[in-house]
Amino acid sequence: METKTAASPYDAHVRAAQALRHLLVPVLATVSLLAAPVAHAGLTLTPAFSGSVTNPIYVTAPAGDPHRLFIVTRPGVIRVVVDGVLQPAPFLDLSSRVWTNGEAGLLSMAFDPHYQDKTSPNYGLFYVYLVAPPGSGETNGAIHIEEFRADPVQTPNVGPPSTSGRLVLKIPHNDQSNHYGGTLQFNPNDGLLYIGTGDGGGADNQFGNAQDTKKSLLGKLLRIDPHAAGANPYSIPAANPFAGQPLCTNPPSATNCPEIMAYGLRNPFRWSFDRSNGDLAIGDVGQGQWEEVDYVPAGATLAGDNFGWPCYEGPVAYKSCTANPRVDPVFAYSHSGISGSLAITGGVVVRDPALTPLLGRYVYADSFLGVIHSQLLGRPSSTDDRTEPLPKVSQIVNFGEDSDGHVYVVSLFGPVYRLTYTPDTTTGGGGGGTPPPDQPPATPPGNGPASPAPPGPDHTAPRLVVHRASIQSIVRLRRVRLTVTCDEPCIVRVGGAAGKRPLRSVLKHLPAGRRATFDLHPSARALRALAHGGTVRLTIRARDAAGNLAQAQTTVRPRRS
Repeated sequence: METKTAASPYDAHVRAAQALRHLLVPVLATVSLLAAPVAHAGLTLTPAFSGSVTNPIYVTAPAGDPHRLFIVTRPGVIRVVVDGVLQPAPFLDLSSRVWTNGEAGLLSMAFDPHYQDKTSPNYGLFYVYLVAPPGSGETNGAIHIEEFRADPVQTPNVGPPSTSGRLVLKIPHNDQSNHYGGTLQFNPNDGLLYIGTGDGGGADNQFGNAQDTKKSLLGKLLRIDPHAAGANPYSIPAANPFAGQPLCTNPPSATNCPEIMAYGLRNPFRWSFDRSNGDLAIGDVGQGQWEEVDYVPAGATLAGDNFGWPCYEGPVAYKSCTANPRVDPVFAYSHSGISGSLAITGGVVVRDPALTPLLGRYVYADSFLGVIHSQLLGRPSSTDDRTEPLPKVSQIVNFGEDSDGHVYVVSLFGPVYRLTYTPDTTTGGGGGGTPPPDQPPATPPGNGPASPAPPGPDHTAPRLVVHRASIQSIVRLRRVRLTVTCDEPCIVRVGGAAGKRPLRSVLKHLPAGRRATFDLHPSARALRALAHGGTVRLTIRARDAAGNLAQAQTTVRPRRS
């Protein structure tokens, strides 16, 4: 999930991508999951279950349970699907404890490897990655990793009380409301919990977190044993690069934080372990030019790895700093090379044997474009990157798996799809290749009407409506305000300049027809200049799911006291 613009000091994967890049404003639309499946060349996106959810953002399942799929929603509710049917009652409702400003929200969950083992002390344990409302002295919410205990044998569809969670780890994130990262997973090889955090937001690593192993746990891949250890809420694995140092429960610290496994990340919104071997693949959202995939095989050394941000963005040197040695990305794509791209949503290596064209391939997407790609991961570089013959999916925020390895594609606007494959017996194969050219509509036997032609591509830009007061008390209120409406779901970014000084841009994801308010905050220098004259020039850009652009410009004058 992410908000970002190349020229603005305030940027933000499924971007993916204020999502995740890249991750998002509260979206209130209800997602209907009863639509007919869509298919092309054997690969199919089929609605994963009956029923509806609001703002799904992550799906997963406990190992050994082939019947259940857990749906994490950004507003803070976890739902359960049993054999394709959404259960009426939430599994866990944390909505009163989740902050959803910017890219915040309830972002993922992970089940303890012994979740279903009644003989284990870790029976029923699961963990959530959420952003809590700001506390005293905080402007933005902190990341919370919390532990809950359910009873998967006796009441598998009913979770614990929302107040029963144990705070395992709190990570301050006070400076900006973007770059929250958002994924936590247990490694199938070592059974430990890994946590991917963003660099604290803003742009250009402006808070200096990603390369600093003492100041902050942001911009890192963390590894901990999340179970309580005496008076400590968690413990540090002995093979962590800074093991033996005091816990960094309240950085900055005089010593390196032992929770850190690797660092130099910008916003690893979605990353995953290969369920078959434990290989690690990270989709790291870039600044304004490059999106990257980082890959570390299970047999390689991950401890102490430096992925380079902000010294490098993707494969290109970015800031004048040293990241040596550095783990280069195995794949990167530029915003100019893939027009309209914005934020990568990292995916999974497909291990479902029924998905023949994708088996062993890493699937991922740019959350903004919604086009699903796959490639073969490898070092020093991945190979055979290709576009899959599947429809675009608006706002892809997760590629998830259930206990059987089935792969799901999650749209923040809905629905949740399952990837399936049916061989094309009429052509001797299909799927994973180039889709056949469009055919003219066939004429049925007799004198009946011709079958309607399939709808063509969408080339119509969204209709953009902007409202603003032409004169505003900018200096007194320290912000410029306008409201925007799109006639279809779209991503809207508002930026501009106060006099000669650029404003921090704001990005929001708008449902169709719903008005959204944008507040832009000039810097202190810009406010002082505006107090003596000048205007604020605003540019509003909106893109729909097909990538069509609408643009508007307007000017606001400061009210003179």
